[in-house]
Amino acid sequence: MMVLKSESHAKHFPLATFEFSERFKVKAQTVRRRLCERGSYYGFVPVKLPNGRLAWPEVVVTADGPQVL
Repeated sequence: MMVLKSESHAKHFPLATFEFSERFKVKAQTVRRRLCERGSYYGFVPVKLPNGRLAWPEVVVTADGPQVL
């Protein structure tokens, strides 16, 4: 059985760009622009799904900084 990239990363990269941007309290376009210009959003790199969308890691933003779950 062939495992698709989206299935294998579904647990570790569950967030869409909009959901990811809400965690950082910025617009989704800000995240996309930084990704395009720098290759990551402050160290967070998404997985590109077969349908062309981006899947971002589960993060929690605290006073100490963002933490990957």
